[in-house]
Amino acid sequence: MRYITSKGSVAAVNNKGKIRAKKAGKATIYVISENGKYKKVSVTVK
Repeated sequence: MRYITSKGSVAAVNNKGKIRAKKAGKATIYVISENGKYKKVSVTVK
């Protein structure tokens, strides 16, 4: 599994999927499997 954030300045995600807030805003976290399928979750940091 791979984890990617759409806005690294708002939220960071490590290789185990733990999300860390950095500053206010919105970001999308993507979880991508080895076969290319993915899911996403929206994150709002206040």
